[in-house]
Amino acid sequence: MVRKTRLLGPYYHYKRKVEKKPGPVAITAAAHKLIKILWGWSKSGQEFDTARVFTCHGDLKVAA
Repeated sequence: MVRKTRLLGPYYHYKRKVEKKPGPVAITAAAHKLIKILWGWSKSGQEFDTARVFTCHGDLKVAA
């Protein structure tokens, strides 16, 4: 999930390179993000859309 071409890859590598987090901390942050994504997806009842993963909720209201 955290390879550069996978869903959480950019998020994980941002945590490692820009925020200078150690590996275990960055992996934990990515896992927490994944849990939030899965929980939100299950609550929404909609089809999973990777474009919405890193979109702010406020941006979705403006686009609608």
